[in-house]
Amino acid sequence: MARTAVQTAQTLIQLYDDTCCGELFRIGWAQLRSLAGVSKLGDDYLRRMGEEVAEAGYVLVPMDHYLIMADSECFDAATEAVPRVLERYLPEEKLSAEMEEDEEDEEVEYDEDEED
Repeated sequence: MARTAVQTAQTLIQLYDDTCCGELFRIGWAQLRSLAGVSKLGDDYLRRMGEEVAEAGYVLVPMDHYLIMADSECFDAATEAVPRVLERYLPEEKLSAEMEEDEEDEEVEYDEDEED
């Protein structure tokens, strides 16, 4: 019997909680199709599954040969992009525009402080 995307997502959540709480969980596409009871997992089906698990605090990451599922808290320890390094990769016009905005913001803040 085929499961809806929501039912499949809920089953994945139960499976994850029973086996991998706090870790990354990997399931092959063939296994997922079997779990869903369908021969093909379309984009809409996967999108709806992703929405359902996201509402429950999980993340689905489709890969070439499998799908990764994790509790969103698994990513809390991920390294954050360093702003100074990130600035080196901004397009020049974007960087110039942001610098101008920052200068305008500083002027507004300075003017507001002077009035007090």
